[in-house]
Amino acid sequence: MSKEVYIPELDMSAFKKVGSTNLTNWQAVNELIANSIDSWILNTDREKLEVSIDLNSAIDLSDSEIIVTDNASGMSKEDIIRCFNLFYSDKSKEKMSDKILGFFGFGFKGATSKLGNDITIISSQNTKTYHQIKANYKLLEDGKEKGITYAEFKHDSKSRKLFNGGYKGTKIIIKDLNTPVAEEVLLYFLPISWKKYLNINEFGSPVLITLNNTKIIPPSFNLIDETVYDLNYEFSWKENGINHTGRAKGYVGLRFDSMSMSTQGINLYRRGQLIKPFEHSLYMAKGVAKHNDFNYLVGELDVELSATTTKTDFNTDSPSWEAFILQSKKELKPIVDQIKNNEEAINNIIKSSQWFISFLERNMYWNDQHNHNQLRITRVIECLRLLVSDEEADNFYNNVYELIKDNNQVNIRTLNFWKNA
Repeated sequence: MSKEVYIPELDMSAFKKVGSTNLTNWQAVNELIANSIDSWILNTDREKLEVSIDLNSAIDLSDSEIIVTDNASGMSKEDIIRCFNLFYSDKSKEKMSDKILGFFGFGFKGATSKLGNDITIISSQNTKTYHQIKANYKLLEDGKEKGITYAEFKHDSKSRKLFNGGYKGTKIIIKDLNTPVAEEVLLYFLPISWKKYLNINEFGSPVLITLNNTKIIPPSFNLIDETVYDLNYEFSWKENGINHTGRAKGYVGLRFDSMSMSTQGINLYRRGQLIKPFEHSLYMAKGVAKHNDFNYLVGELDVELSATTTKTDFNTDSPSWEAFILQSKKELKPIVDQIKNNEEAINNIIKSSQWFISFLERNMYWNDQHNHNQLRITRVIECLRLLVSDEEADNFYNNVYELIKDNNQVNIRTLNFWKNA
């Protein structure tokens, strides 16, 4: 083993300040995943990428830890040391710089200092040796440590399986967490954050992401087929006397089940990474808050726009963002109006509801404590109310209730779902 101490270019007192940015914990974890995906993309000899997240929570935060491991291409000695140099990144020099997610050289520093204090990185590119670097942000800030410690080790049979069973990759261990990292929040945001990569994508097979051994599954919104519209449009702006053009690509539609007002809107991505969730300014007038009328509206757009350094938002003060919003309103307003007045959708929904009520009449086995057709009843009521009329929804509800009124076996919770719908 060889051991060395390095003084980072970043001022020691700045490490903790970096973590005080507006990153949330789920966004910080996403930044570490983004680095894994970039390493995978830049490796021309790509194997299936696996990113595992192990979250070990304890009552005392000093005993909590989060570990992010990948089997991507790993880092060299120079690269692993540069992790602690703020705003250092040579990704813009790569042949695929227009595909990768990182750019500013902030992601690792921002993410790790947001999440915790005691940082260890282990990385390997070959079967012979692996690198390890350790830093404690709290001790560096207090002046109790003077630098970061680097060591090189020879691989053995155990270390060759460090990276999700393989010898190549990177493991980031963060201990002494700053705030609790909620597993349920990660389970909510990870699927929508990485939907593109969780499916077959332009770089290869789906990326496998796990959280405490639970596989992250790409989300599937329960959309009403007749209301789904593909979007693919350009927007233009002028900046510093130069004309620029951008493109937005995705879809918008209505889902059967209503969301809350806080989660309505369109998820905005940059190169497949979620940047701005639940955005409503694309279809609402400027300054107008969200409204319950749009709780069924959902969509996704991948936009080639510049993001903030932390990738928690796009640069919303820029001419490019203004051009994007302006063009999006032009594209989306007629579509949203069309969705809510789609004659084909209305007729199909009425026909489907009529067929479904006749099916329920012929097959009364659904009149039970639990049956999957009960969920379908809720969706039909919601769909009729949203796209047809209150009268049609009420008629369907009353017809269903008429079928069970003399011998109701449906549980009270389901009956309340129908009533609320």
